[in-house]
Amino acid sequence: MSIRSGRSPSSTVCGEQDETGGGPDAIDEAESVSLIPPWATHWVDEGKLPFNAGNGRVSSAAISGRWAALGLSSEVVEVFFRNELDVWEHSQTLTSSGEGLGAFGKAIALDGETLAVGAAATDDNDLSVNGYVEVFGFELQKSGNGFVLAWVSQQTLTPPNDYQDPTKSLQFSMMFGGAVSLAGDSLLVGAGRFDDGRGRVYLFQRQNGAWVTTMPTPTIMRGLPDQDDVNFGQIVVLAGNTIAVAQPGPGGQPLTMPVPGRVRFFDLNGQTTYPDLINGVGADNFADWALALEENTLVVGSVDGLVVFNNSNGPWAPRMTLTVTKPLNTSVTSPPITVALAAGTLYVGSWAKAGTVNVYQSNIAGAWGHIQTLVDPAASGIPPSVVAASGRSVVIAGPTTARVFSHSGGVDPRPPLPEFL
Repeated sequence: MSIRSGRSPSSTVCGEQDETGGGPDAIDEAESVSLIPPWATHWVDEGKLPFNAGNGRVSSAAISGRWAALGLSSEVVEVFFRNELDVWEHSQTLTSSGEGLGAFGKAIALDGETLAVGAAATDDNDLSVNGYVEVFGFELQKSGNGFVLAWVSQQTLTPPNDYQDPTKSLQFSMMFGGAVSLAGDSLLVGAGRFDDGRGRVYLFQRQNGAWVTTMPTPTIMRGLPDQDDVNFGQIVVLAGNTIAVAQPGPGGQPLTMPVPGRVRFFDLNGQTTYPDLINGVGADNFADWALALEENTLVVGSVDGLVVFNNSNGPWAPRMTLTVTKPLNTSVTSPPITVALAAGTLYVGSWAKAGTVNVYQSNIAGAWGHIQTLVDPAASGIPPSVVAASGRSVVIAGPTTARVFSHSGGVDPRPPLPEFL
């Protein structure tokens, strides 16, 4: 691992506020639609994250408290810190320790002062790369005659050797590290092309400072055994004691061919908890694009938009569908949207505009509405936008720029919003 430090001033540009009214369904990014009046939103632009865009395109983002991180296509991870003046500074540039093969930074997860960096293969046809996850921590390190605080590599997690069905010839990379989710002392690692596309998810837990799978039997989640090439583990989400895993189905032309996607649910022991959600809500490519979970709210993406589900001590039930503007170029096959769900707020990265994130909240009646659009004016290039959120802060990124917004907690004169219905 190498460390480079730097500092750059941040700029201030405000987000856009929607003030017109509209219905809860068919939310269009090209229109200004709102269910919640302007006084309910008080967003502060905390400025641009200072990094060298010449190092590559932003491929992943994470934020937690005063820390933020960006994974770049050049296989580096840029780490930033919000100082005592609430200005974002560049902290370090992290590179791989070299203990594994994979695209370092393709997926990242941040919780407090722990950072997990996924490094899956750039192409699942590359059989020489199965991927790895490198875990970093912010800790004291000896420097000259004293000590300094720095992000350092603590452990590299690699897939097991017995990852292949012995009755089949290996055709794809395992893609271990293609998806990561971190919460406290629990770390999920997705391997969506495990066993030639069946997929697998591993749960690592931190014990005495080391990340281990539960021994003697590792905590492993699998797709349905009678299904091949379903990409179980392409997206993984950990919230509380609930694990949600996307199983989008077989590959194909994602914008034209429907696939029988599903979402599966597990607890921290790897045991199934809720019935699977399957593609029964009229959305093509269900669970193929985006997945977010917070308490009893689940958001599942598809090429048609987002489906919001609710769980009130029973099976997950669809609440409503939010549609999004599609690009004029129908040949675009990159994921149309990225989503984040934090503090009861849903953030949706625009498919049509780089560096643009639409913000949704539930009103008193429980319907989700578009309340604001956050824009990084420096963003350009090919969308989608990358978005990550934690608490009341959100980082939005285009290909070569990123900006942080936070909610100031402005006073809402209405009665408090109920828990999501």
